[in-house]
This record gives sequence, structure tokens and C-alpha cells, in this order.
Amino acid sequence: PPAPERQPLYGCAFNGAATTAVHLTDAIVIAHAPRSCAFYTWQNVSSPGRKNLFHRGIFMPSAISPNFECTQMGQTEVVFGGTEKLRAHIQRAMERKPGAVVVISSCVSGIIGDDVLSMQNMSTPQTPVVVVKADGVMGGDYMEGIELCLHTLAEELIDRGAEPVPMTVNIIGETGVANELDVNFRTVSELLGQMGITVNCRFLGGATAAQVKNHLSGRLNILAADNEDNRKLRTWLEDRYGCEFFDGCLPVGFQEPNEFLRRLGQYFGCEDKASPVIRREQERFKNEIESLKPRLSGKRILMSTINANMDWLLETASAAGMEFVWVGVLNYLHTGMSVTDHPDRYPVEEIADWSAVMKNIARTKPDIVLSNYTSAVPEGDYIVDNMPMSALVGFHSGIPLLRRWALLTKNVREGEWIHDRALFEKYYA
Repeated sequence: PPAPERQPLYGCAFNGAATTAVHLTDAIVIAHAPRSCAFYTWQNVSSPGRKNLFHRGIFMPSAISPNFECTQMGQTEVVFGGTEKLRAHIQRAMERKPGAVVVISSCVSGIIGDDVLSMQNMSTPQTPVVVVKADGVMGGDYMEGIELCLHTLAEELIDRGAEPVPMTVNIIGETGVANELDVNFRTVSELLGQMGITVNCRFLGGATAAQVKNHLSGRLNILAADNEDNRKLRTWLEDRYGCEFFDGCLPVGFQEPNEFLRRLGQYFGCEDKASPVIRREQERFKNEIESLKPRLSGKRILMSTINANMDWLLETASAAGMEFVWVGVLNYLHTGMSVTDHPDRYPVEEIADWSAVMKNIARTKPDIVLSNYTSAVPEGDYIVDNMPMSALVGFHSGIPLLRRWALLTKNVREGEWIHDRALFEKYYA
């Protein structure tokens, strides 16, 4: 049989749309659904926020307290219809004067035929009511729900009469619930700010209704990451609104930001401001690497990963004198190897399952085992660490990982891990 060429479907459009809409920061998002549906979405949004806050001290406002409510449809609404209950909920929400009210329909409201689209007639000049007719699984899977939500918000909110403002950009297609979301935005804002460039709108990593309305004020659009879904969104925005896009996406690793900033400088006519920024960041990177080399140089790394470009990590670890003894790629879509642009530099091998990793751990005897899809490894004299599914933006993408490895290798060698027993028992008992 032919190999699959698309990602597997999962989840429902209701869930995907809701987890996207909560990033419209001044909106109230109303799920027209039973509370069990809303509970699963609430958990999907808030559980990463709670975990990161309690375990790592990372604060994710949209995840800790999402602006998400539910009409709590029950048997009465299923039999007699739930539009009046929805209308009353919207009215109460509008009294709080949010930037927008976003209604998302579920399987139940879709099956019984509630006329959710009529709720858009409740819009006022101050508070638009936007209805995302996801209808649960009838609107597609989780990713199709994200697409539907973005398209609907754009069509209902974007002001086609807005004029581009010089020295401004929009960031398009940020990952909705991710540890790196706010860190990446701060990094990008700082780098661009040093060149006199400001971010007009994040569609939709975290934006107000007014910022989405003024989306077309952004002179240039930049994809947050290069993936199929973002490329589709780019084409849609180009065709529908004539948006101009930067040829590329937010840079990761040490090499990409150099070209990214230079090309932005050329586009906006501020090349003279790009060079000092690049020199400062290169010097910072060099100093970081030199401080880590004494601890990490000569360490051997075995890495297993899904099929995604990892040059940002490969080049940073190699700069610190580390050696990759084997890189196993689980290419489950069979789309061609893309883990590195320099396969001749690293021992890369496509694998079918985890057993190949086990064999190569025994064969290569690494100091560090990296993976982003499992941690089940045999006992041995090495450190096991996981990698982020998405990288930090900017020159220093791999530095936080290298810092952690330096600390872990220090603790293992000097026995300092023994003092972590109290923390382990507190969080994992």
C-alpha cells in the first residue's frame, strides 16, 4: 500500500477552535456545549500551564486562567433547543464589555440544529460577536478547528481599510499552547526593537480584538514556523487580504538569525542597525559556549527524534565540543529525511521503532541520551533528557539545553543529585 502523506487526524474541531480562540486575550470565549466538552477543552488548555507553573516556574497566563465559559447544555436544551440559553449567556458576557465575544459550537448544538450563526446579530460597534461553527467533529479534527477559528476571526474582525504602517510586522501561526510561546515573542520583540521594528499583531499567539482588526496595518507578515498548516494560512491570507510575507520564518539556531536580521534590514532600509545587533548576539553566544566547554567538551550524545530539522541543536552542541554518536529519526510519515541540512556531518539513520535506539545505546555508550517521544531506556551510566518539540527563537536556541546538561553532568559526577530526594518526593510521590 502507498505510504501515508498527511498527518493523522485527532481530536475535534470544537477543541481546536476553542484552544485557539482563548488567545484572543480580551475576548470571552463561550462554548455552546455540554460542560463535559468544555471540561476536556479546559484541561487541554490549562494542564500545561499548571504543570509549568508548579514544576518549572513558567507562567502562561492564557493557560492558567483561560477566558473560556460554557452554556452547559443539558437534556432540556437537547430536546427543546439551546439558542435562548446561549443568547442569555452572550448578553451577560457583553455586559462585561470584552473586546469580543467568540461562540464555538459543539457536536450537540450542531446535531440538534441550534442557529448559532444568528447570534452574530447581537454584535455592537464596541463588542463584535463572532461565531465559529465548529459543530464538534462535524467541522473536522483538532487542526481543522484551528484553521476554521483563524479564518472566522479574520473574516469577522479584520478591517480591510487599514493601511500598512512603516517598520511594523505581524507574526503568523504561533503554536497555541507551548512553553516557548511568550519567551519567543519577547526574544523576537527585543531583536526587532533594536532595529526600530515593532510587532503590530500576533495572529494568534496572543492578540486583542483591536490588534486583529488592525492586522493589515502590519507592513510585513512573518511565519512563526515553517510547517504545512502555517503555509496554508499564509496562502489564505495572501489570497484573501493581499498580505505580504517575508520569505522564511522566525529563525532558530546560531546561523539563521544572521540572515534573518540582514534581510529584514534590507527590506525596511535599516541595514546599518542589523549589523550591531548581530555582532552583540554573536559575542554573547561565543561567551556562553566558552563557559560551557570545560564541562561538556568531549561528551557523547545519542539522539532519537521525529522527522524535524534539529540543526539548531546539532550546531550548538558541536560548537561546545560535543559529539553526536548516532541520530535515529522516526520518520512516521515517510516524507523524506529532514532532520539536518548537513547529513554528511552526523551519523543519521531512519528507524522504525524504539528497539533501534536500545541497540545503539549499548553499541555507542553515550554520555547523554536525548529523545522527544519516549524516555523508556535501559539502565546505564548516562543521562537521559528530553528535547522541546519546538525550539527557542534566536541565536541562543540550544544554550538552555546545554546549560542543563552541564548542571546534570556536574551533579552526577559530584553526587549532588542525592540532595534532590526531598524535591522528588514532593512532586512525584
